[in-house]
Order: sequence, then C-alpha cells, then structure tokens
Amino acid sequence: MAHSKMIPSDAGCLKPFFPYPGGKTADGRLHLAILDNLRPLVTMGREFRELFVGAGGIFLSLAPYLPTGHPVWLNDLDSSVICLWRAVRDWPEELAHEAKRLWNPCVKLVFHMHKQTKRYCDPDGDKDVVLNQAVSKLVRQHFTRAGGKERTPVKKNKLFSTVEESLMAAHQQLARLKVRLTALHFRDVVKVRGKACMYLDPTYFVNGRKNYRKYMKVAEHTELRDLLFNCAHPWLLSYDDCAAVRRLYDVSQFLPVLKDGREQSIRVQGRTDEVFLCSRKSGMNGKTYRELLLTTATVYRTINSQINSRL
Repeated sequence: MAHSKMIPSDAGCLKPFFPYPGGKTADGRLHLAILDNLRPLVTMGREFRELFVGAGGIFLSLAPYLPTGHPVWLNDLDSSVICLWRAVRDWPEELAHEAKRLWNPCVKLVFHMHKQTKRYCDPDGDKDVVLNQAVSKLVRQHFTRAGGKERTPVKKNKLFSTVEESLMAAHQQLARLKVRLTALHFRDVVKVRGKACMYLDPTYFVNGRKNYRKYMKVAEHTELRDLLFNCAHPWLLSYDDCAAVRRLYDVSQFLPVLKDGREQSIRVQGRTDEVFLCSRKSGMNGKTYRELLLTTATVYRTINSQINSRL
C-alpha cells in the first residue's frame, strides 16, 4: 500500500457535520495532541479504527491525508449515529434534501425525532428506514442542546448551507476510502485481528449517563481496560480525567504528565506506558475540562522513532 501524505499537526481539517457531546475539535490544543500521536500510526498502512466515532472529528481530520482505498472502520454504540454516517456515505443528496425540508423544526417535531432516534435501527437495513433515521438524527443533533442526551429543543436560526457543505465534504472522503460502518459493542471491534491502529474516545466515566443515550457502565469501562491491555493493536485512548480512570489505568495523581500536545515522552509507573494531560473547552457550557490521553508501549516506541528520525 502506498504511503499516505504527511498528516499536518494542526486542527485546520474537515469539520464535523453535526454536534456531539465530548467532541475533540473545539479545543485546538487537545485536537493537536491527538493528531500528533495518531500520525505515526496511520501513516504506516494500518487500518484506522475509531470505536466511538460520534461526530467523527478525528476521522475527518485524518481522512484527507490517507491514500485512496485506505481501510477505515468507524463504529459506535449508538446505531442512529452509524445510520447517519451510512446515509452520508451512500445517499448524501437525498439526506441533504430531506434534512433541508425539515430544517428549523418546531418543538413537536424535535420531540418526535428524539423519540425515533432512541430506537435501534440496523445501519445495514432497508434504505428508506436507515435514511429516515439519519435525517431525524441529523436534525435532532442540531436543534437540541449541543447534540446531547437532553430532549429539550433549542430555538436556533441556523443556516443549512454550512451543514450541507460539511456533509458533502465528509461524503467525498467516505467515498474515497474503504470504510466499514458498524454499530457493535466495542469488544467486537477490539478483538478483530489484522494490521490496525485504534483511536478510542469512550463515553465519559463520570457523566456518561447524563450526556449520552448509549453510555458505558462501570463494568464496561473495566472491560475496555482489560481488552486494551491484552490487545495486539497499538491504541490511543482519550478519557475524562478523574480518579476512577486514573485508578483503572494505574496513573498516579502526582506524577508529571504531558500538557497541550507538546512532543515529549515520559515513562510512568504502572501498566500504561505514556500519559498526556490536556484541557478542553466544552462547546456545551463553555467550561474547561481536563482530558487524559493514554497510549500503548507500541505507540511510545513509534513516536520516539519518528522523533529520532527527524534529529
């Protein structure tokens, strides 16, 4: 496979076409840190797997710099999210037409869409069913509070043209790459063998239930850790910085960590080989939250080999 173009370490890439809780593109420093650490992996011909894709800000940042036909696997626990991604890939004009017709919806319609997107919908199912779910998801995300779990509509006088532009740009990348779309449990993706690297942005540990319709329970956070520690794929994991996550991944509260994506490397005691700490500003309430980036030893070695090759 041909090598991909050099992925720039900046945040000036494609933007998500719908808002989603926990998005990583609003804060440029955090976005930069993630891209800096994924770059050495996706440029090595590995399949890129994003297990909790949501609005896909990281995928959309990487996609333009991957070679045509590069394998990508986008997954999410929420089937309505994957239905939307499938519609963008396969029927973008129809999706845009129907969404535009329902744009700036009344309160009653937003409540109906909220109820509809709570139901499971097979992303590989009938076109009309999937497209209907995708339209509801797209409009609902734009007219609820930051696209979160709350069903309360927010009155906005929002133009559809900018959304349509982002949607079509995303379609071009999805059509150019070899993209697999699934709504599986994360364990069913982690366990699949092959030459791959993974980016994981799970639902919040502390406020997952508050922000996501499909959130992870404590046992699932523990299961994810166990799967990653026994996984052959190199991975990069972003998490809300809290005591529970630090205990899970053996990260000391007092050890120094990396800040703001600067290209440095440290070793920490425990089973996680590298730790980064960034702050991100929420698009929902304007508050600043601390975010942990955790990586494997394979990533650690790869990053250092890339740094040394430049020296």
